[in-house]
Amino acid sequence: MKKVLGIIAAVALIVSACAVFFACGPAATGAVEVRVTDKPPGNVTAIVVTIDEIAIHRAGAGNESGWETIPIVVNGNVTANVTFDLWEVAGNETVLGYAPSVPAGNYTQLRMHVVSVNVTIDGNTTDATVPSEWLKIVRPFEVVSGGTTTLIIDFDADKSIVVTGAGEIKLMPVVQLLVREPE
Repeated sequence: MKKVLGIIAAVALIVSACAVFFACGPAATGAVEVRVTDKPPGNVTAIVVTIDEIAIHRAGAGNESGWETIPIVVNGNVTANVTFDLWEVAGNETVLGYAPSVPAGNYTQLRMHVVSVNVTIDGNTTDATVPSEWLKIVRPFEVVSGGTTTLIIDFDADKSIVVTGAGEIKLMPVVQLLVREPE
């Protein structure tokens, strides 16, 4: 009798597990698109930034385990890096990255790895220093299942470019992350 009850319990457990798996289906995903926009200050005619990595962090995930990489896209093609001029993206939203299938859910931040920054002021182009190799923007947002969440990095270049007394140019990014969730 105990053996029969054990078999019935095992079958019930297997049937329940199968029902849950098939009812839930595969994990829900959404798409994420990352864009950039801004206009540099008057005497600056170019701020050319090169990045080679974009990632977003899932809420509640560990510091290193929760990162989802967003492939860098140039003219619709995935590439290793992207270079953009903040002067040229003024008033536009230039696509930097796109991931068609990211786990749906809540995210806490976006980060980009900055390879280089060149700034042209009064006709002179100079390499700018950046305080960190990473541009990190902490702001919660949601990736909605079946939709595209658009993240827009809006630089405030007027406040981001600092020229020291020694003539060194620093990019101290002042940015806002705008989120456009699917309707």
